[in-house]
Amino acid sequence: MKRFLYELGESWKIAAAQMRSNLTRSTLTALGVIIGIIAVTLMGTAVNGISIGFDKSMAVLGDDVLYVTQWPWKPVDDWWNYRDRKKLKTEYADCNIDNRLYIRAILQRARIAGRR
Repeated sequence: MKRFLYELGESWKIAAAQMRSNLTRSTLTALGVIIGIIAVTLMGTAVNGISIGFDKSMAVLGDDVLYVTQWPWKPVDDWWNYRDRKKLKTEYADCNIDNRLYIRAILQRARIAGRR
């Protein structure tokens, strides 16, 4: 145990002497570590803030809303499979699906198409 404490004391003395002799290098190294830690912390905070903002903006829609449209929301190669689907009407929003989910809203396009 005595030897361990001696080695630990010597290590601290050598480290302090090296830091004093290479003050610029030690300062720049410490500054780099500090900037890195701050950058990682800020990025985590920013991502968390964006996630919370997105959740709040999507909460406006509600958690029991199902949007239905004739076409998929992303571009697809087999568009001919979707072109022959029936046009959506607002009356379709009044149905129950499996007695669990009530459709409260469909796309504005369908509402406009149902009025014609």
